[in-house]
Amino acid sequence: TKITCDPTFNRPDCIQGGGFIHGADDKYALYNLLDGWDKESTNLYSITVDVDNIADVASLTYAGSYRKVKSDSLDDWSRLDASDMFKTWIINDQELSRVTHEIRLQNFDLNSNLSWTVGAYWDKSWRPDSPGHQWQYIESGDRTAAAALYWWGDDAQQIGLDNFDDPNKIWNYHVFSEWAKEFALFADVAYQIETDDFGNIELNAGIRHFNLEDFERTEEIGVWSNDKTLIGGEEQGNRFKFSASWQPTDDYSIYALYSEGYRPGGNNSPLAAACINDVNAKNRKARFTSDSIDNYEVGLKGSLFDGKFNFSSAIYQINWSDIKTSIYMDSCGFSYTANAGKARSRGLEFESKASLTDTIALIVNASYTNSELTEDNETIGGVKGQEMTMVPKYNAYIAIDKEFDINNKPFFIRGDVSAYGKYNTHFDTKPGDEVPGYEVFNLSARYEVNENVKLSVHLNNVFDNDAIKYKRDRSRSNRTTAQKYIDFLPERSIGIRLDYNFM
Repeated sequence: TKITCDPTFNRPDCIQGGGFIHGADDKYALYNLLDGWDKESTNLYSITVDVDNIADVASLTYAGSYRKVKSDSLDDWSRLDASDMFKTWIINDQELSRVTHEIRLQNFDLNSNLSWTVGAYWDKSWRPDSPGHQWQYIESGDRTAAAALYWWGDDAQQIGLDNFDDPNKIWNYHVFSEWAKEFALFADVAYQIETDDFGNIELNAGIRHFNLEDFERTEEIGVWSNDKTLIGGEEQGNRFKFSASWQPTDDYSIYALYSEGYRPGGNNSPLAAACINDVNAKNRKARFTSDSIDNYEVGLKGSLFDGKFNFSSAIYQINWSDIKTSIYMDSCGFSYTANAGKARSRGLEFESKASLTDTIALIVNASYTNSELTEDNETIGGVKGQEMTMVPKYNAYIAIDKEFDINNKPFFIRGDVSAYGKYNTHFDTKPGDEVPGYEVFNLSARYEVNENVKLSVHLNNVFDNDAIKYKRDRSRSNRTTAQKYIDFLPERSIGIRLDYNFM
């Protein structure tokens, strides 16, 4: 039935007649056929062991942790999958466990000109057998069956009966086994040269050897796909770090740094049958590899006016290869991860703290970043010279700290403002991918009640700025049924924190 409403109304007004979401502003309003929900719990256990002296040679530190994350949610897919002609939804039931261990030995004599660190790192995450990792449902009725047949070209309810003896269950994603682990050995050595005429010089070198391994066995059954995955892979390599610093006087130092980094690769889920003809499907691979960065940095640190003004600044270039990025297949609603070429970031950073009086300090931090692709990339819809996503050119932070004395105990008040420049959230840029710049102002206070107790109060977003901090159009072909993702700054809030030291 066609709904007649004032052309100035938005969709929730037309459906509900206004007054939705308890009178919230229109821009926060959503209309869905179903109310989604999600819940998550995390149990984290950690332990740290320090041994200060082992045979007058080294000190030892061990850090380990175990965490278990359980998440459940319901996602309404009625609009994207069914153009709101009928209700269809996905229920997720997901569990992840993770264990990490790190042990390191450091030289015991901290006054030695030679310092070193050696160690090992081990990390493993896994999912248990999860028959209900994802279920997609469809509402009952002949009208729904007819609409699904028209829209999807399949008798979805019959598929549910054939596979699950339930016409309302139309697709299942079963994780039989999934795990990933990383083992790394690392070493770092530094030597300081002290001179009378040229100050102090420190040379540093480090290496990290890593081995990555993963495995996945999954199965998908139903209206979207019928496929099994048995895939795994292994990578290994070395990443290096070299630096040199010169401190001609106690008041300033200059350094140069080269370092390498990586993020582990992994596996993609099977390609759904509905995605086979998507324009981006041809670029999908079953496995994606680690990406890597090469960082070049030169910096200056200084202290002026008898320590009343301290600052650090740096200029850097980061070369990024085999970028890991999510590729959305517009025609079917699924995504995959791909290695998407190369990019380069060049920037400046500045941090400072000035003691204006004995009780007032001014903090000023700022940065400029020019980050862009260095080659065309059809997979992500990017061209050489295009700005990277999620990277504003300008950031700034300014804060003023004031210290008082209450009952012979220090009391601090801080006011700060953070400012961010505009940026895009997608390469194949649509109007909904453009995030304007914004600022946010906060206040906080901290009182040291005694040596063991600290009380702090935080008033965030004092002026209740409702600026957008994230914005993206899901559809790359301007489909009106696809979601538009918008995250606003959290509204004004107050928080109270109490810290107690038992030792």
